[in-house]
Amino acid sequence: MASVDDLVRALRGPDGHARGRAAQALLTLRDPRAVPLLAEALRDDDDGVQQLAARILGELGDPAATDALIAALDDPRGAATREVVIALGSIKASGAVDGLIRALANRDDGVRTVAAWAVGELKASQAVAALVEALHDGVGRVRAAAAKALGDIKDPTAVPALIAALGDRYADIRQNAAWALGELRDPRAAEALSAILNDTDPTARRLAGQSLKKLRP
Repeated sequence: MASVDDLVRALRGPDGHARGRAAQALLTLRDPRAVPLLAEALRDDDDGVQQLAARILGELGDPAATDALIAALDDPRGAATREVVIALGSIKASGAVDGLIRALANRDDGVRTVAAWAVGELKASQAVAALVEALHDGVGRVRAAAAKALGDIKDPTAVPALIAALGDRYADIRQNAAWALGELRDPRAAEALSAILNDTDPTARRLAGQSLKKLRP
């Protein structure tokens, strides 16, 4: 079997199939010696190598990769930012919260979406204000991810914003807001959730009903 060094070298080679095989082998081995080599690959000149290294680090879930991943968030090229954010959320790297909050304002809506997921995974109360702002994002999937994250974090200061999100034109955002309000169990949401029982979307209606049950004493 190839050594960890050989596999990381293959990861940085020109052959796409070889890179894929090397990535799978590294995941199978789960050898901690690969982490610093993969961290170095986050600075590679090849965008694909950066992205693959970040994905593998996230799958490995080793906290030793945290500092390198946080540093990669500030890479001006931004080629692997989405993968780096996912890795940080997967590792549950609490030291990454400030960088992930910055990522919520990234120009790429894909990055903003996974940043919302990541701070939700971290239960990062510091991100609540940024997530509330993200409920007004121009892209629906970002708003949906923000609503879900606020339910994961369970900070009561988000209740008014989540109540407002029940009026969003997209059903998945109303669904996530209804679920999140159930997680928060705040009686201020009762009237708005009751109104969603007449929503045109059956999932939103179901989640609102479930959340209302959680509000009952």
